[in-house]
Amino acid sequence: EQELHGLATLQERERIAQELHDTLAQELALLQIKLNEAEADVPTAGAASMRRTLKDMRKIVDRAYEEVRQAIFGLHVMVSRSLGLIPTLTEYLHDYSEMTKIPVALKVSTPEATRFAPHVEVQLIRIVHEALTNMFKHAAAHKAAVSFEINDGYGEIVVEDDGRGFLVQPPADNALHFGLRTMQERAEGVGGKVKIDSTPGRGTRVVVYLPLEKEAA
Repeated sequence: EQELHGLATLQERERIAQELHDTLAQELALLQIKLNEAEADVPTAGAASMRRTLKDMRKIVDRAYEEVRQAIFGLHVMVSRSLGLIPTLTEYLHDYSEMTKIPVALKVSTPEATRFAPHVEVQLIRIVHEALTNMFKHAAAHKAAVSFEINDGYGEIVVEDDGRGFLVQPPADNALHFGLRTMQERAEGVGGKVKIDSTPGRGTRVVVYLPLEKEAA
């Protein structure tokens, strides 16, 4: 029953992602094209104010389009049962790096560090996605890394970047705070926890502790 419920959830995510791609993303892309055409058609003389307005509108549309792309990307990400966790994560990080132009290295200490129950793997992928999305939106990072270790019977997954960092208490802003809370809730839901280590100017480390497969069982 749990497996069927999980499958239905993943199928619903896929459906939502496809609908976003086929509707909102397509319309935003068309709006980008039309705004570019409008900017090109505005006469140079006496139209500085109109050009500024169009430029501001294009920035808003560009941000909205990027938000939708990130949402679609996150909805699509799931652990492939035929590939397994690490190949799936490797493929995801490659696609993420291609899309954001931020290289993300993957480091695995031992195979045992990646042995999680299927429902834990799903949340792990979501947490990594949330951490990297926060990095892309807020950190202004040039590179990042995802590493797997074993720590006191738990899998320790670290997502770290070389970005600008932030004050963990109080949170830097509501959007970032919401992302951190989401990661914590996902980890706690499968018996794990999340620790955030960040300092302004020194990057951010998101440390996730999740039960390995035997403990999860």
